[in-house]
Amino acid sequence: MSAALAVVSDADAACQSYRPVLTAIGTPEDRARVIRLVENMPLSANCPLFVWIGRYSPSRTAAQNRFFHGPVLDAIVDQAWWKGRQYPKAFWKEYLRRRYLEKGEFVTPDGEIVPTFYSTTELSRKRFAEFLDAVFRDAALEWGVQMPASVMQEAMANQYLKRRA
Repeated sequence: MSAALAVVSDADAACQSYRPVLTAIGTPEDRARVIRLVENMPLSANCPLFVWIGRYSPSRTAAQNRFFHGPVLDAIVDQAWWKGRQYPKAFWKEYLRRRYLEKGEFVTPDGEIVPTFYSTTELSRKRFAEFLDAVFRDAALEWGVQMPASVMQEAMANQYLKRRA
């Protein structure tokens, strides 16, 4: 795995602005290049640099997204009954997002709590696989959905679900 680095300035009117830098560090030469980059940037107490280094986590794939929005939601729409009622795909997509992908919440000055949720576009491949695991599990346990064998085969063949130990 490579690490990613972003260098940006807390630019204000007195600061020289920097373009953010995002780069992968996969070799000793990459690391040396990034160290030189940071060493050569002018410093100022009024305009500190922000440096973030972390492990690269690839975003969920378009294929994972098509899988969720196609055969997975189709199976739920076709089979799930909730208190005697079936719901459309748009409902299930939003319901599942709100159920499993809560990001946090804000409190308004009036005291209202406003929850926020991740979009699936913000998820890593691993986090999307965990999301799909939860969807598969609860669709079966709570709404009696049996994923067709072809859906399960696609999920396993493409590693769309979280790997089990």
